[in-house]
Amino acid sequence: MEMDNSPDVINAIDSRKGRSALHCAALRGKLDIVKVLIAQGANTQLKGYQEKTPLQVCAEQWFIDGTKDHERTTSYLIDINPQEAKVTPTVLSAAAANGSLAVVEKLFSIGANLNTPDEYGWTPILLAKRFKHKEVVKFLGKHLGYSGGSPSKFVENSSRIWVSDDGTGLYFEGGPKGTIPSLLRGH
Repeated sequence: MEMDNSPDVINAIDSRKGRSALHCAALRGKLDIVKVLIAQGANTQLKGYQEKTPLQVCAEQWFIDGTKDHERTTSYLIDINPQEAKVTPTVLSAAAANGSLAVVEKLFSIGANLNTPDEYGWTPILLAKRFKHKEVVKFLGKHLGYSGGSPSKFVENSSRIWVSDDGTGLYFEGGPKGTIPSLLRGH
């Protein structure tokens, strides 16, 4: 029995889940299958369920489960389409949250904005700090110009505010000191 490997068949979107074969392979982190499908003409820009490309689907799953299979597949899809990877915040967020310095460096090398927040407002450096990935925090901090690898102060309306290392204390230049909840209550 001969298989039909035409682009129409390879890029068909299933009506039930809204995914192509490439979306399914990327979702499961199956790098060997992703490579075969792309070699056969699978469209890496095809948008399936929720208008997501295979790279977006793979990066989202990697963010959730953190497997090396998803990391390798995401990295390969970045190589295939660096322009998409450069502007897709989920890719950098997944790399930062999972401590993948190699993928963060790859994204930096193609010009991705290292300070782009994800859909929930988390920047890559905050994700890396949250999940205690010191090498990624150090790399991001160096390239974002933060001393010590993470943000420690900012300037707004000429007043300075520092955040404590544990994230619960605020220190105002010439103002009150205390925890965030006590400052919000006016204590």
